[in-house]
Amino acid sequence: FMCKLSICIPTTELKYSNGVLMGPYMLGFLLKSIEKQTFKDYEITIADHSTSDVILNECKKWMHLNLTYYRNTEHRGSAAANINFAIGKANGKYIKTILQDDYLYGEDSLKYLVDNIGDHKWIATGTYHCDENDTDNLYRPHSPHWGDPIEVLGGGNTISGPSVLTFKNDANYFDIDLCWLNDVEFYYRLFLKYGEPLLLPNPVIVTRLREEGVSNTLNNQIKIEERKYVLAKHSINGNSTNIENYPAMSKRIYKLKLRKNEKS
Repeated sequence: FMCKLSICIPTTELKYSNGVLMGPYMLGFLLKSIEKQTFKDYEITIADHSTSDVILNECKKWMHLNLTYYRNTEHRGSAAANINFAIGKANGKYIKTILQDDYLYGEDSLKYLVDNIGDHKWIATGTYHCDENDTDNLYRPHSPHWGDPIEVLGGGNTISGPSVLTFKNDANYFDIDLCWLNDVEFYYRLFLKYGEPLLLPNPVIVTRLREEGVSNTLNNQIKIEERKYVLAKHSINGNSTNIENYPAMSKRIYKLKLRKNEKS
């Protein structure tokens, strides 16, 4: 391994419904928070799903941070696929995933994380929240806890999003057929592989709550289908154990996503 942490950031232009591209600003804000860190043994891997050069141009300002930029033209629109692309390029002992609209809290965030990792295989940290670009007002501190694994898998997310996660660089990838439960399904598989996570209560991340974020804009029917899908995938609960339904569920979710994209 070339470094302790590979900070993997999936990016897009992040185009809002009013036409404004928020991706470059939010990525720059995140990279500024990384630049301030007292812990320096990291690399940054950017996977970019943009069709323009706005993210590339932002990245050029930050190359002094041991940053590598990759344009990813495959599976555009799938955040899970884009995270996987970044993970596949990582050279660190541990993967630290951060979504581009989140950022690190305080200059010792990575130091606190690394000081406590020990021999643990996957780690979840605390997070604050802020609304959109109101980064001066942080609220709703959340410390992760690990509940019943099946409840977590079904959407009872007691960990928070992928930005609070750090895990071994050991062929761990998100399921690209999911867009709502891809985080908790990933946590469930990490649990099956490694056991319960190390839970660090202090906030390492600030999570932006955006009106146009996935959880607020996703069709409820997709959520229903994805819950069936994950239970079938892991052979849990009554008739959902019939894995023959699994490809059909995947196709239905894909069609619903297409319909949503056509409307937006």
